[in-house]
Amino acid sequence: MGLLAAAYLDSGKLDQALLLLEEDYPAAKKHAKLHWVGTNLYEGYVQAGKTAQAATLAKELLSDARLQLPKDSPEFAQQMAITCRSLLQAKAFADAEPLLRECLAIREKQEKPDEAA
Repeated sequence: MGLLAAAYLDSGKLDQALLLLEEDYPAAKKHAKLHWVGTNLYEGYVQAGKTAQAATLAKELLSDARLQLPKDSPEFAQQMAITCRSLLQAKAFADAEPLLRECLAIREKQEKPDEAA
């Protein structure tokens, strides 16, 4: 179902894609290899202009990432940036600010040369 929804999303059939993704997402959450379903649902919300739903889902995906990814990893920083973008689009500035600061700190830490070398 997720693959069909992804095809709908790629072809611009947002209504059909969102129906399938919203139906498939709860089951996909139970399997780490199906994380992409949540990402596609988020992207569908963004494309459809559903900023409130995108922001809510982005927060959920970030919570999952906190449990699954190392806290200083580039992948985690990327998930934070996605969440922040969604929160900014939804005008949830107070929610976005601490996450933006955390994301910046991770990225700055990654850019510093290794002082032990």
